[in-house]
Amino acid sequence: MSIGEIASRDQAERRAAGQIAAALTGAINELGQASLALPGGRSIVGVLTHLRSLPVRWDAVTVIPADERLLPLGDPDRNWTVIEQELTRPLQDLGAMSGSRAIAFPYEPEASDWGLAGFEREINLPRNTEGVLTIDVMVLGAGEDGHVASLFPGSPLLTSEHAGYLRVENSPKPPPHRITVSPRMIRASGLAVVLFLGESKADALRAFTGGEPGVSRCPARLALEARRCEVCAGF
Repeated sequence: MSIGEIASRDQAERRAAGQIAAALTGAINELGQASLALPGGRSIVGVLTHLRSLPVRWDAVTVIPADERLLPLGDPDRNWTVIEQELTRPLQDLGAMSGSRAIAFPYEPEASDWGLAGFEREINLPRNTEGVLTIDVMVLGAGEDGHVASLFPGSPLLTSEHAGYLRVENSPKPPPHRITVSPRMIRASGLAVVLFLGESKADALRAFTGGEPGVSRCPARLALEARRCEVCAGF
Protein backbone atom coordinates (compact mmCIF):
# COMPACT_ATOMS: atom_id res chain seq x y z
CA MET A 1 0.00 0.00 0.00
CA SER A 2 1.20 3.48 -0.82
CA ILE A 3 -0.21 6.49 1.02
CA GLY A 4 0.59 9.91 -0.35
CA GLU A 5 1.23 12.85 1.94
CA ILE A 6 -1.98 14.19 3.42
CA ALA A 7 -2.11 17.66 1.96
CA SER A 8 -4.72 19.83 0.28
CA ARG A 9 -7.70 18.28 -1.42
CA ASP A 10 -6.56 19.58 -4.80
CA GLN A 11 -3.13 18.00 -4.35
CA ALA A 12 -4.75 14.68 -3.44
CA GLU A 13 -7.02 14.87 -6.48
CA ARG A 14 -4.08 15.60 -8.76
CA ARG A 15 -2.12 12.70 -7.27
CA ALA A 16 -5.06 10.34 -7.76
CA ALA A 17 -5.48 11.42 -11.38
CA GLY A 18 -1.79 10.86 -12.02
CA GLN A 19 -1.88 7.39 -10.48
CA ILE A 20 -4.93 6.44 -12.53
CA ALA A 21 -3.45 7.74 -15.79
CA ALA A 22 -0.13 5.97 -15.22
CA ALA A 23 -1.83 2.65 -14.42
CA LEU A 24 -4.10 2.89 -17.47
CA THR A 25 -1.12 3.64 -19.69
CA GLY A 26 0.76 0.68 -18.24
CA ALA A 27 -2.14 -1.67 -18.90
CA ILE A 28 -2.55 -0.37 -22.45
CA ASN A 29 1.16 -0.81 -23.16
CA GLU A 30 1.00 -4.38 -21.86
CA LEU A 31 -2.41 -5.54 -23.07
CA GLY A 32 -3.45 -3.08 -25.76
CA GLN A 33 -6.45 -1.91 -23.73
CA ALA A 34 -7.50 -1.06 -20.19
CA SER A 35 -10.57 -0.82 -17.96
CA LEU A 36 -11.45 1.87 -15.44
CA ALA A 37 -14.20 1.62 -12.81
CA LEU A 38 -15.29 4.89 -11.21
CA PRO A 39 -17.49 5.91 -8.29
CA GLY A 40 -20.04 8.68 -8.58
CA GLY A 41 -20.94 11.62 -6.39
CA ARG A 42 -19.55 15.13 -6.34
CA SER A 43 -16.41 14.06 -4.48
CA ILE A 44 -14.98 12.54 -7.66
CA VAL A 45 -15.37 15.68 -9.78
CA GLY A 46 -11.94 17.15 -9.03
CA VAL A 47 -10.18 13.88 -9.84
CA LEU A 48 -12.03 13.57 -13.15
CA THR A 49 -11.28 17.18 -14.06
CA HIS A 50 -7.55 16.56 -13.69
CA LEU A 51 -7.72 13.10 -15.26
CA ARG A 52 -9.27 14.22 -18.53
CA SER A 53 -6.38 16.63 -19.08
CA LEU A 54 -3.72 13.90 -18.84
CA PRO A 55 -2.25 12.09 -21.86
CA VAL A 56 -4.16 8.79 -21.81
CA ARG A 57 -5.12 6.79 -24.90
CA TRP A 58 -8.81 6.99 -24.10
CA ASP A 59 -9.71 5.17 -27.31
CA ALA A 60 -8.28 2.05 -25.62
CA VAL A 61 -9.98 2.51 -22.21
CA THR A 62 -13.36 1.09 -21.21
CA VAL A 63 -14.99 3.23 -18.51
CA ILE A 64 -17.64 1.65 -16.28
CA PRO A 65 -19.25 2.42 -12.90
CA ALA A 66 -17.90 0.81 -9.75
CA ASP A 67 -21.42 0.98 -8.40
CA GLU A 68 -24.71 2.45 -9.49
CA ARG A 69 -28.09 3.41 -8.10
CA LEU A 70 -31.12 1.75 -9.63
CA LEU A 71 -32.48 4.97 -11.10
CA PRO A 72 -33.47 6.01 -14.63
CA LEU A 73 -30.76 6.99 -17.10
CA GLY A 74 -29.97 10.69 -16.77
CA ASP A 75 -31.24 10.94 -13.20
CA PRO A 76 -29.02 13.49 -11.37
CA ASP A 77 -28.59 11.03 -8.49
CA ARG A 78 -27.15 8.30 -10.69
CA ASN A 79 -23.40 7.85 -10.31
CA TRP A 80 -23.01 7.69 -14.07
CA THR A 81 -24.45 11.17 -14.51
CA VAL A 82 -21.37 12.72 -12.88
CA ILE A 83 -18.96 10.38 -14.69
CA GLU A 84 -20.57 11.25 -18.01
CA GLN A 85 -20.66 15.01 -17.39
CA GLU A 86 -17.12 15.30 -16.02
CA LEU A 87 -15.18 12.70 -18.02
CA THR A 88 -16.67 10.62 -20.79
CA ARG A 89 -18.75 13.25 -22.60
CA PRO A 90 -15.98 15.89 -22.64
CA LEU A 91 -13.57 13.25 -23.99
CA GLN A 92 -16.08 12.23 -26.65
CA ASP A 93 -16.63 15.87 -27.61
CA LEU A 94 -12.88 16.15 -28.15
CA GLY A 95 -12.84 12.98 -30.24
CA ALA A 96 -10.59 11.28 -27.70
CA MET A 97 -13.04 8.52 -26.74
CA SER A 98 -15.58 6.45 -28.61
CA GLY A 99 -19.07 6.31 -27.16
CA SER A 100 -18.83 2.52 -27.12
CA ARG A 101 -16.03 2.78 -24.57
CA ALA A 102 -18.25 4.45 -21.95
CA ILE A 103 -20.70 1.86 -20.65
CA ALA A 104 -23.41 2.84 -18.19
CA PHE A 105 -25.37 0.35 -16.14
CA PRO A 106 -28.86 -0.05 -17.67
CA TYR A 107 -32.10 0.78 -15.93
CA GLU A 108 -34.05 -2.48 -15.89
CA PRO A 109 -35.82 -2.64 -12.50
CA GLU A 110 -38.35 -5.13 -13.87
CA ALA A 111 -35.64 -7.68 -14.74
CA SER A 112 -34.98 -10.38 -12.17
CA ASP A 113 -31.27 -9.46 -12.11
CA TRP A 114 -31.82 -5.72 -12.84
CA GLY A 115 -29.87 -6.17 -16.07
CA LEU A 116 -26.63 -7.41 -14.50
CA ALA A 117 -26.06 -10.32 -16.88
CA GLY A 118 -26.46 -8.15 -19.95
CA PHE A 119 -24.22 -5.46 -18.48
CA GLU A 120 -21.42 -7.93 -17.74
CA ARG A 121 -21.67 -9.28 -21.29
CA GLU A 122 -21.50 -5.76 -22.71
CA ILE A 123 -18.46 -4.65 -20.75
CA ASN A 124 -16.73 -7.91 -21.78
CA LEU A 125 -14.00 -7.76 -19.16
CA PRO A 126 -11.50 -10.59 -18.75
CA ARG A 127 -11.78 -12.98 -15.82
CA ASN A 128 -8.87 -14.25 -13.79
CA THR A 129 -8.07 -17.92 -13.21
CA GLU A 130 -10.73 -18.00 -10.48
CA GLY A 131 -13.38 -16.62 -12.82
CA VAL A 132 -13.52 -13.15 -11.23
CA LEU A 133 -14.20 -10.11 -13.41
CA THR A 134 -10.92 -8.19 -13.50
CA ILE A 135 -10.67 -4.40 -13.71
CA ASP A 136 -7.31 -2.75 -14.37
CA VAL A 137 -7.97 0.41 -12.32
CA MET A 138 -10.69 0.60 -9.71
CA VAL A 139 -11.31 3.96 -8.04
CA LEU A 140 -13.13 3.84 -4.71
CA GLY A 141 -14.33 6.89 -2.80
CA ALA A 142 -14.42 6.10 0.92
CA GLY A 143 -17.44 7.34 2.85
CA GLU A 144 -17.45 8.75 6.36
CA ASP A 145 -18.30 5.27 7.65
CA GLY A 146 -15.53 3.63 5.61
CA HIS A 147 -17.84 2.20 2.94
CA VAL A 148 -16.68 1.92 -0.66
CA ALA A 149 -18.82 1.47 -3.78
CA SER A 150 -22.11 0.23 -2.28
CA LEU A 151 -20.46 -2.09 0.24
CA PHE A 152 -21.39 -0.76 3.68
CA PRO A 153 -20.16 -1.70 7.17
CA GLY A 154 -21.86 -4.83 8.45
CA SER A 155 -23.32 -5.79 5.07
CA PRO A 156 -23.57 -9.54 4.40
CA LEU A 157 -22.31 -8.77 0.90
CA LEU A 158 -18.85 -8.26 2.39
CA THR A 159 -18.52 -12.04 2.69
CA SER A 160 -19.96 -12.76 -0.76
CA GLU A 161 -17.97 -15.10 -2.98
CA HIS A 162 -19.68 -13.83 -6.14
CA ALA A 163 -17.26 -13.28 -9.03
CA GLY A 164 -19.03 -10.30 -10.62
CA TYR A 165 -21.26 -7.37 -9.78
CA LEU A 166 -23.76 -7.70 -6.93
CA ARG A 167 -27.28 -6.46 -6.35
CA VAL A 168 -27.80 -4.36 -3.22
CA GLU A 169 -31.40 -4.53 -2.04
CA ASN A 170 -31.25 -2.71 1.29
CA SER A 171 -28.63 0.01 1.15
CA PRO A 172 -28.53 2.04 4.40
CA LYS A 173 -28.20 5.14 2.23
CA PRO A 174 -30.96 5.93 -0.28
CA PRO A 175 -31.88 4.69 -2.73
CA PRO A 176 -31.99 1.16 -1.29
CA HIS A 177 -31.55 -0.64 -4.64
CA ARG A 178 -28.09 -0.51 -6.20
CA ILE A 179 -25.49 -2.58 -7.99
CA THR A 180 -21.87 -2.77 -6.84
CA VAL A 181 -18.56 -4.40 -7.55
CA SER A 182 -18.13 -7.43 -5.33
CA PRO A 183 -15.37 -7.85 -2.72
CA ARG A 184 -13.70 -10.39 -5.02
CA MET A 185 -13.65 -7.85 -7.86
CA ILE A 186 -11.91 -5.33 -5.62
CA ARG A 187 -9.34 -7.91 -4.59
CA ALA A 188 -8.75 -8.91 -8.23
CA SER A 189 -8.24 -5.36 -9.53
CA GLY A 190 -4.83 -4.38 -10.84
CA LEU A 191 -4.82 -1.08 -8.97
CA ALA A 192 -7.27 0.10 -6.34
CA VAL A 193 -7.16 3.86 -5.73
CA VAL A 194 -8.93 4.78 -2.48
CA LEU A 195 -9.96 8.41 -2.05
CA PHE A 196 -10.38 10.09 1.34
CA LEU A 197 -11.36 13.60 0.31
CA GLY A 198 -12.61 16.19 2.78
CA GLU A 199 -12.25 16.62 6.53
CA SER A 200 -15.30 14.45 7.14
CA LYS A 201 -13.29 11.44 5.93
CA ALA A 202 -10.52 11.83 8.53
CA ASP A 203 -11.98 9.24 10.92
CA ALA A 204 -12.46 6.79 8.05
CA LEU A 205 -8.81 7.25 7.03
CA ARG A 206 -7.67 6.56 10.60
CA ALA A 207 -9.77 3.39 10.67
CA PHE A 208 -8.36 2.36 7.29
CA THR A 209 -4.72 2.85 8.26
CA GLY A 210 -4.98 1.85 11.91
CA GLY A 211 -4.98 -1.85 11.21
CA GLU A 212 -7.53 -2.81 13.85
CA PRO A 213 -10.97 -2.61 12.16
CA GLY A 214 -11.68 -5.52 9.87
CA VAL A 215 -13.41 -5.31 6.52
CA SER A 216 -16.81 -5.69 8.19
CA ARG A 217 -16.31 -2.38 10.05
CA CYS A 218 -14.25 -0.62 7.38
CA PRO A 219 -15.04 -2.01 3.90
CA ALA A 220 -12.42 0.30 2.37
CA ARG A 221 -9.83 -2.13 3.71
CA LEU A 222 -10.82 -4.52 0.92
CA ALA A 223 -8.62 -2.38 -1.33
CA LEU A 224 -5.57 -3.46 0.65
CA GLU A 225 -6.00 -6.92 -0.88
CA ALA A 226 -5.88 -5.67 -4.48
CA ARG A 227 -2.73 -6.37 -6.46
CA ARG A 228 -1.73 -2.76 -5.75
CA CYS A 229 -3.37 -0.12 -3.58
CA GLU A 230 -2.86 3.63 -3.61
CA VAL A 231 -4.42 5.93 -1.04
CA CYS A 232 -5.02 9.60 -1.82
CA ALA A 233 -6.13 11.74 1.11
CA GLY A 234 -6.74 15.47 1.15
CA PHE A 235 -8.57 17.61 3.68
